[in-house]
This record gives sequence, C-alpha cells and structure tokens, in this order.
Amino acid sequence: MIIPRHDTEVQTSPAAAFNVHVYSSLDELPARYIRAFDEAGRQNFFLTLPWFQNFARTALDDEHRVRIYGIGTKDAQSAAGMFVARTVHQKSAPSLRKLSALTNYYSCFFALHVVGPQADVKVPLGALARAIAAERPRWDAVELQ
Repeated sequence: MIIPRHDTEVQTSPAAAFNVHVYSSLDELPARYIRAFDEAGRQNFFLTLPWFQNFARTALDDEHRVRIYGIGTKDAQSAAGMFVARTVHQKSAPSLRKLSALTNYYSCFFALHVVGPQADVKVPLGALARAIAAERPRWDAVELQ
C-alpha cells in the first residue's frame, strides 16, 4: 500500500508486503530512513545523508524538487530501502514529467538504498516499481541510473 504525501495519490495491492511513502525533502525523513542512509553509507560515501544534503542544497536547479520514495514494512518499524530522486517543475512550458535519480556528473556512484539481507531485494524493489507506476499523473520517464 502507498501512503501518499503532499500531492501524491497512489494505490497498490493491499497484499503488498511493504508501504511506500513519498517525501519532498530529506528533512521530512523518519529515523528509520536516516538509519538506511547510515547502512548504505558504509558501502560508499556517495550514498550517505551528508552527500545528498549537500547535493540538494548546492547542486539542484531552481525548477528541480527532491522526491524520496521510502520503502518500509507495513508496521512502519523498519525501512527496506529508498529511492532518492528529483523532479523538474517548469512553469513556463509543458515539459516531460521526468523522475531522475538525485545524481549528476559529480556523483561517482549511485544506487538505490536497500536495507537488510540482499536476497530480499526483489520484494521491496517491486513495491517501489508498483508505487511509481501507480502515481497519477504518470511519469513520462524514470531514470534510476
């Protein structure tokens, strides 16, 4: 099940093992997702919270917005993963609705934040894919690079 935040209205199968929450800033993240940054950051500096905070503060154009998909257990006790992304909101002209990883040429490494046993990645990533596919209006392009 998706729990919408802000302007997001999405639905998925109630049988899904995970909820997906959408956040519009790193400051909104609950502690379970901050811990996910800590765990992923042990793999690579470019997955740490300070890296993304600095990136969001200094490298985003004015029309870009942070969008974070938090994948958590239904009981909201633990995180299974995150997709840290950005969107483009151009007011002057209709444009491609694009969801992109929060990265650029300074990012030497990017990956989805997956927490817990690596054997279990299919289920939370499936929840993420269903959540993104269920959003309305739909995204014209999704770049997970």
